[in-house]
Amino acid sequence: MHTSRRAFTLVELCTTICILAILCALISGGLGNIRKAGENAGCVSNLRAIGAAVSLYVSDHDGALPGPAYGNMPATYSYSLNGPYTLTTYLAPYLDCPAQENTTQHTCPTIICPAFKYRNVLPSSQWVRARSYTPVYQLTGVTLPGGMLPNPWGRPATAGLNMNDTPLKLATVATLVKPSATWMIMDADVTSNIGGDGLAPKPVHGTHWNRLYFDFHVEATSNPKP
Repeated sequence: MHTSRRAFTLVELCTTICILAILCALISGGLGNIRKAGENAGCVSNLRAIGAAVSLYVSDHDGALPGPAYGNMPATYSYSLNGPYTLTTYLAPYLDCPAQENTTQHTCPTIICPAFKYRNVLPSSQWVRARSYTPVYQLTGVTLPGGMLPNPWGRPATAGLNMNDTPLKLATVATLVKPSATWMIMDADVTSNIGGDGLAPKPVHGTHWNRLYFDFHVEATSNPKP
C-alpha cells in the first residue's frame, strides 16, 4: 500500500520564503551592528595610540607638542607628497611607522580609522591623500600675548597668519583651556568643517565622532550632521 505525500501549497511556500527573508534580514542587521561596533572600537584604539605617541613626543621634547604643523594628518606621507609640516611626520616613529622620506611614500595604519578604510569612502585616485583624522587648528576663546591666536602645534612661519609659529607646550595649553574638555584630534569628514581632499563625504560612524582630548582620554561626541 502506497501512502501519498502531500505537496506544499503556494501559501505555505510563500510563508516559508517570508520567514527565511526575515531571518536573513535579522542576521544581516546583527552582523552589520557587530561590524560597526568593531570599527568604532578600532577607531578608539587608534586615537588612544595617537595620544600615547603625542605624550611620548612631549616627553622627548621638553614638554612641547609636535610641530610646527599644518592642520592635516594624512595617513600616507613623504616630503614630496605633503611636505615636512604634518603631524604624521612627527608622530610616525612613535607609532611604529617609518620615518618620513623624500620620495618614498609610507602609510601609517594607526592614522586610518577602520570605518574609513573598510567602507571605501574615497575613489581610488584620492586614497594617497586619505585623511580620516584631523588635529585641532586653534584653541578658541583665548589668545596669546600680543593677540596671537593659539595653535597648539605651531603654524609654520610661511603661513602668514596671526598665530604662533612654534608649538605650544602641553603645560601651556592647560593654562589656556581645560584639557579634559578640549579636543586634540578627531574623526575628519566633509561635514566637520575640514577643507581639502581625501575626506569622507559624511561621518563614518554615523551619529557620532570620536575625539582625543588634551588630557589623553577618548570620547564619542554627538555629530549634528549624520
